[in-house]
Amino acid sequence: MNAPLNRGQRLGLWMLIASAAFALALKTTIALTTYGTNDVTTWERDLAKLETQGAAALYREGITYVSPDGARHENQPFIHPPFMLNALRAWALLAGFTGLPLRFWLRLTSSVADVLSLVLVAKLLQGLPCQKMPGFGLVAMALCPVSVVISGFHGNTDPVMIAFVVLSIYFLDSRRSMWASGAAMGMALNIKIVPVIFIPAVLLYLPGARERLRYAISMATVFGLGSLPYLIREPVLIAKTMLGYSSKFGLWGFSLFAVMLRDSANWGWLSRQYAVSGKFVALAAILCFSIAMNFRANKPPLFVQCGAVVFLFLFLTPGFGMQYLAWLVPWVVALGIWPTLLFYVASSAFVILVYNDWCGGFPWYIADVLFRPWDVRDALLGLVCWVSILAVLLIYVDRLIRFQANSAANSDQTGK
Repeated sequence: MNAPLNRGQRLGLWMLIASAAFALALKTTIALTTYGTNDVTTWERDLAKLETQGAAALYREGITYVSPDGARHENQPFIHPPFMLNALRAWALLAGFTGLPLRFWLRLTSSVADVLSLVLVAKLLQGLPCQKMPGFGLVAMALCPVSVVISGFHGNTDPVMIAFVVLSIYFLDSRRSMWASGAAMGMALNIKIVPVIFIPAVLLYLPGARERLRYAISMATVFGLGSLPYLIREPVLIAKTMLGYSSKFGLWGFSLFAVMLRDSANWGWLSRQYAVSGKFVALAAILCFSIAMNFRANKPPLFVQCGAVVFLFLFLTPGFGMQYLAWLVPWVVALGIWPTLLFYVASSAFVILVYNDWCGGFPWYIADVLFRPWDVRDALLGLVCWVSILAVLLIYVDRLIRFQANSAANSDQTGK
């Protein structure tokens, strides 16, 4: 039985509940009173094309935007897993039944997913080595402006994807259920294909081949069932579209430096090569990192491993979208209050500045992500955010090295 909470713990719990309720109410209000970004328009056009021309046409052609002056065209391929076609239709049914638009239900889904992530992180932190003031970190997570903007305003499914990844870790670390954990990861893959970056660490963390097989079967089954019937009809087209997509290059981190140096006599060849192979470099680094974390028998907690993996990926990735910052929000809390505040402050300042530019200033209603280019100020603050990700990544590496050293010392003492 769990010990009863003392007065301070009860106060902290009520503070966390109040923060989560306030954040959910704020996100819901934003979703009710704003339009969001071009991603909302993309989802609406995706649904229209799905209903009129079918899934194959949507995967093959995507949709096309024309800039307000008619000078530029921007193709938006449908790169989501087939399950999202069913999700689109479900949101449309809710919109027809309630009179509230699809964009509201899309963003409400992400807002509720944030609550799920918060509850799961709170439970997972109980099994980690004690951190100072974990309650304050959870309150900061609940109120994080990155989550408020991306879940309540932006209009994409990244928070939902991450909630299912955290759920998978929870089932594995807290419940020891390979089937439930694999099913949750399969659902994360049904939202976006990005969770493949976590799979090497998860599989290497599992104790044996039987557990890995159960996890993989459960994950593949849920992904396959969620993809029906579209994956059977157009498997090659869907796989090619999902796996061939790359985010915008040149906005973030190394890719920004690559664009700046592409005409350099000394560095031009390297920057051009990074544009082509940067994604594969990031994936190879994640694989090597996952192997290193699970090299010893006494492995670091999986929640910490997955946090290190996603911070490594966002540091190295050549392609970037603002909504990707939502991937990082739950994991950093495991490092304690100061790394959490470091990342939250830097990323929130970056997000608020960029979205304010895209919206043309306050009050926000609609953000033109496609045809409002970043200015120098946006790029500089983006570099600050990128450096904060590097700082958190280095803290992860330090914690992992300490864990491995302590495990080795304990093993030596046990052997003696």
